[in-house]
Amino acid sequence: MRPLRCSRALAIKSQWAMDGGQPKNFIRSSPESSRELAVGDRLEVAKEILQMATEELERGRKMRQNFLLRNSADKAFLAVVQAVNDAVKAKLGKVPLNHSERRRFLRDWGREDLRAEYSDLMKDLHEDCFYTGIIDEEVIDAAFKKAGEFIAKIAKLEAQEHNPDK
Repeated sequence: MRPLRCSRALAIKSQWAMDGGQPKNFIRSSPESSRELAVGDRLEVAKEILQMATEELERGRKMRQNFLLRNSADKAFLAVVQAVNDAVKAKLGKVPLNHSERRRFLRDWGREDLRAEYSDLMKDLHEDCFYTGIIDEEVIDAAFKKAGEFIAKIAKLEAQEHNPDK
């Protein structure tokens, strides 16, 4: 993908303004529509997002594109967020609105270990890599691995809650 030239970027921005701030093909993900997903759906979405993030990470490495690496890190964290959202929806019947609510839920669930992992993943993937641009491949690789393990732990806990005999 080639970078947008300034004139093209301004044209897109102008079109967004004319369309009420949204491009015509834009699909808005509202909190309301997000809440309609059934329990378990977000967990499947989380796994798919993590797979997409992993593919984007590899593509970014091959192309030596920091932009792709940074975006892949944020996608990996989004997968973690979706997994926690699924657990909250299963336990409380609602979807959390922010990171603070997610961390509080994990703590109240008696899973301080998962709360700490969530915070570490947020720091490594979302804050350091995506926002700040700190690209330490060892940290990123470890965080991607931990993100997969985190999602698996949430899935296992949800399964145990739904089927306590297993």
